[in-house]
Amino acid sequence: MADTTRIEQAVEAFNSGDEAYYDLYTDDVTVHGLPGTEGAVDKQGMMDFYRAFWSAFPDAKVEPVEIIAGDDLVAVRLHVKGTHRGEIMGVAPSGNEIDVEQITIFKLDGEGRCVERWVRLDELSFLQQIGAMPAPAAAPA
Repeated sequence: MADTTRIEQAVEAFNSGDEAYYDLYTDDVTVHGLPGTEGAVDKQGMMDFYRAFWSAFPDAKVEPVEIIAGDDLVAVRLHVKGTHRGEIMGVAPSGNEIDVEQITIFKLDGEGRCVERWVRLDELSFLQQIGAMPAPAAAPA
């Protein structure tokens, strides 16, 4: 079963806005599904994304809800929380708080470092919460 220690350390680093977060990833990592990116990105593309994210959400936190470990795969269901204080994906700061669900699957090497990652964020909810898209109208009672 995959050791989740490095992932737990990465969560702590992420929640501190510490670039030690990137230590989880190998230099040749491939990351699929980061919001606002097209196709897979390499480590530099991922680092650029998270620097922009931390700039837009300086109080960003991830809260794991569930971690499921297999042989070399670890799935994490989590909440991404923060306050929209800077531009992200062309959207001006709204001051809105976000709480968005995400599921991430990490493929780990023998040292517990991520060699490939798949991200699925509830992007519709994210865009609604930062004010980029209107929330659906309430259904009549």
